[in-house]
Amino acid sequence: MIPSQTQADLKNGIWMIHQDGENVIQIWCSNWNGKEKVYLNGELKSDQRNLKSQNDVDFVDDSGQKYLVKIEAQVRKRLIFCTILKDQKEIKSYKIKYYLGKKLVTQKLIAILVFGGTFGVIQAMYKLPKYSHWVFIAIFVAVLMLIRPKTQFDITED
Repeated sequence: MIPSQTQADLKNGIWMIHQDGENVIQIWCSNWNGKEKVYLNGELKSDQRNLKSQNDVDFVDDSGQKYLVKIEAQVRKRLIFCTILKDQKEIKSYKIKYYLGKKLVTQKLIAILVFGGTFGVIQAMYKLPKYSHWVFIAIFVAVLMLIRPKTQFDITED
């Protein structure tokens, strides 16, 4: 289902919604695999996987007006730029920056000490084999993923 307003989250991707008179332009970008979709009034105009840093999608509405959607991704900077042009004039631009959760050094240190100590005691008490440390590593990684803050998106519209 296409949302009615611009929004972004890690699971559902990024939706950029723009109302241009009678036309509603809806742009969706995946956070995972480079998939991009462009809709005009709910009708799919483009569905492609973009593995480049920039992609252009052009289409025409029912009255013959030409639109161009430019999507640029700067992966290292965690930025996405999207510009909508109508008859070669910019009508809307978006800048999306996503922030990974900050590393919580204190919580990670406590987790390492607690799980390391607990695992050491269990390994000594039950005389576990030496390869059992892989179980500890798997549990430790899972705990680190659980205590990490959620990713946040900052959407700027011009």
